Amino acid sequence: MRHSPSSRPLLPLCRHLSACLAFLLLILPAAPAQALENVTLQLRWRHQFQFAGYYAAQMQGYYREAGLAVDIREAEPGQDAVQAVLEGKAQYGVGTSDLLVHYHRGAPVLVLAVIFQHSPLAIAARRAAGIRNIHDLNGKKVMIEPGANELLGYLGRERVDTDSLALEPHSQTVQDLLDGRVDALSIYRTDELYELRKQGERVVVFTPESSGLDFYGDNLFSTQAELRQHPERLKAFRAASLKGWSYAMAHPQEVIDYILKHYGRRHSRDHLAFEAEQMVPLVQAQLVEPGYFHVGRWRHMADTYADLGLLPRDLSLDDLLYAGEGGNAGSGSQSSLWFAAGMGALVAVALVVVLVRRYMRRLRRSARNCLGLMEEAPFPVAVTRPEADGELLYINRCAEEYYGVSRHDVVGRPAQGFWRNPEQRQQMVDELHRRGGRWLGFEVQLQGLEGKPVWVLMSAACIDFEGREAIVLSFHDITQRKRTEMALGQSEQRFRTLAESAYDVIWTMDLNGRFTYISPSVERLRGYTPEEVLQQSMAEALTPDSMSQAAEGFAYLLRTGQVLKHHWELEQPCKDGSTVWTDAIVNVLRDDEGHLTGLLGITRDITAERKLRQELQSRSVAVDAAAEGVIITDANGVVEYANPAFCDMTGYSLEEVLGQRTSRFKSGVHDADFYRQLWGTITSGNPWRGEVVNRRKDGMLYHELLTIAPVKNEQGAVVRYVAIKHDISERKRIEQRLEHLAHFDLLTDLPNRTLFFDRLQQAFFRAQRYQEGLAVLVLDLDGFKAVNDSQGHQAGDLLLAAFAYRLKQTLRQSDTAARMGGDEFTVLLHGVRQDEDAVTAANKVLEALVQPFDILGQRCQVSASIGVALFHQAYASPDMLVQAADGAMYEAKRAGKNRWVLARPPQPAPES
Repeated sequence: MRHSPSSRPLLPLCRHLSACLAFLLLILPAAPAQALENVTLQLRWRHQFQFAGYYAAQMQGYYREAGLAVDIREAEPGQDAVQAVLEGKAQYGVGTSDLLVHYHRGAPVLVLAVIFQHSPLAIAARRAAGIRNIHDLNGKKVMIEPGANELLGYLGRERVDTDSLALEPHSQTVQDLLDGRVDALSIYRTDELYELRKQGERVVVFTPESSGLDFYGDNLFSTQAELRQHPERLKAFRAASLKGWSYAMAHPQEVIDYILKHYGRRHSRDHLAFEAEQMVPLVQAQLVEPGYFHVGRWRHMADTYADLGLLPRDLSLDDLLYAGEGGNAGSGSQSSLWFAAGMGALVAVALVVVLVRRYMRRLRRSARNCLGLMEEAPFPVAVTRPEADGELLYINRCAEEYYGVSRHDVVGRPAQGFWRNPEQRQQMVDELHRRGGRWLGFEVQLQGLEGKPVWVLMSAACIDFEGREAIVLSFHDITQRKRTEMALGQSEQRFRTLAESAYDVIWTMDLNGRFTYISPSVERLRGYTPEEVLQQSMAEALTPDSMSQAAEGFAYLLRTGQVLKHHWELEQPCKDGSTVWTDAIVNVLRDDEGHLTGLLGITRDITAERKLRQELQSRSVAVDAAAEGVIITDANGVVEYANPAFCDMTGYSLEEVLGQRTSRFKSGVHDADFYRQLWGTITSGNPWRGEVVNRRKDGMLYHELLTIAPVKNEQGAVVRYVAIKHDISERKRIEQRLEHLAHFDLLTDLPNRTLFFDRLQQAFFRAQRYQEGLAVLVLDLDGFKAVNDSQGHQAGDLLLAAFAYRLKQTLRQSDTAARMGGDEFTVLLHGVRQDEDAVTAANKVLEALVQPFDILGQRCQVSASIGVALFHQAYASPDMLVQAADGAMYEAKRAGKNRWVLARPPQPAPES
């Protein structure tokens, strides 16, 4: 051990060791300075923010630190980055998922890292070409760039007839789309979309993700030859590049300045900033480390290509994906350097780990915090084991009341007995594992009291419960909603009877209110022939009440040149003396110069529909009394009915929503693709279910679980929609709180031991593989027990929170401070290679405690005993690293407290 300045007895020994180390370094042969190795990176397009990470690695000197002089080459139109690497013109390149195709054809390509977790490739189409959905591309002129086979897979999955497309070579410019020479073309959402929006072109963008094809985007790749011949160079280039990507996504403005200064001004600053913003959800640097990829995702991509006939089934990917191994031994001079570094590290480096017993004790403390929240949840919560029998580990008070049981009677019993269909439980477990344990929501039937089936909306996630893997389940009873859905479904048959008499009447009218054309179907509607109707005035074609409405609308038309509203419900007299209620859709007619000339209308019979709607409103007590919000709209999304629960949920009165489009409630949270997919589903006659964020009348946002069911006539045409809405805002807030509590300490809001060890595991891996610096501090407060005993637990809690705040202020943003429990804390220091740097951090903590704390009007003075450990290859695991720091902390306690002690790495066992 090496002690802090307060450990005076060991200072002479430390000086002696330092002198010996200096002498040792002097007698070792000096390694000659090595020249930088020249390598080339071939981009797949011209210089832009799409390749920001490589510019950042150049700008920050990461390549130079790795011993590399990197030439970053842009690509010209038609140039293939894969071909350039295979021909030896570059050692590294940036490619798309088409690397799979090259690999199958025998090219020795090697994927080193994935930069875009989601592919930015998409298809942009002109609305002016009549394109509203992906199927409208049939028969259109389309440009698909080379290396974009994933888009062909997307079109194939959507059953677009690619043989009908007039495919043309990609010109690498959006001008062809702007000028109308093509109807659609492939784009990068991060790039060309900027120019299209700037030019004001109204386009619709189709993405493969909307069809379930989630491909990786830009991939850093090399060759098997580079791996065999220069494994260390490959590893160094990859590490420096990924470090550059981390920097670029955290400092986009700096990289933009660098691009403009060193790589020309092909794009404006605004354009580059647009790229940076669009890349955030695609790169996902906040969620995963740059370069991360999963073999299963590559398998999914290969299967998609197999569906296109581009790859065989079950193609082995073993030689395509870089596994991070394969480095050769260094030269003799490098070995000398490693020897010197190793000898120095034996004296001056240290690393850390926590005892398993202490680990489990803290885990139980963290679990108690979560249990408190689950117990107070206003809905049933249960925790089960993931195995087939699904042993129940816990249920909360609401679950006891819901089932009418005591937790003492059911905990320990198999959970599958509560499922109506036990197979669905196994499906849930499998899906949770596939999603990595993240929250999963679904509807399912359970066994209720006395064996009666009940429908619930269930949420599930994997958690660590008392040191064991478990599944937490929360659910909300939706049995009444399901009954409402069935009741509404039964009324669909009555709605279908409308269509037999709803033959549309098409008509035109001049500015004098006289019909200039009427279709023959008017005779079927009103009994008058078209010739008779052409002789009628508007007043003769409407009842007096409806004429007053129409006169108001006609006056507005003449005054403004616009229709007052597009939908009118009007009562019209028939030849036999009866009347018929009609829905008239009205639009203006203009001549070639844009002058108003009259009206165009389409009228349909809604007499039966009005009667049915009145019956539904008067008889559907279940709908009116339902706790869920229910609305009925016509085929265009115009509200025809809303129940009281919907009005309570949104804050609007019934009068304020009738006749309004549902878009009035949009929050702005969801993009156009979201609503395009929703409408594409329901207009095709299929129900849609999902979570939506909408806006109340007071402007507040709320989360709802939305089910939309199309209602069809006997001809199969959708005539209206029934939407059932359940407000899940409170559930979402509780889920977010549970998610936070799973990773952060409730008292100090510092990361808890689970999150700390997760970050330590990643840092330890990088230290082992890429020689990144790493140090751990274990802190225990001196004098805290006295404060806690004398002034009470409230004062003790306030003191811990105040210390946590000071601790965070002493650290860098990249470091992690965590509370392990009680008055013990840990700190994870990134990039620390020298013991002096770790000691500096420890001294800052001690200095932060010099100033007393003001707690409830009392001055409280505490200090800290700190164990310090630096990463060393002798530590086989993160736990050993923390254990070393923990032991050093107790050494500091025994040496008099208020000091740090630096741990010594374990010595290798002597050879026998």
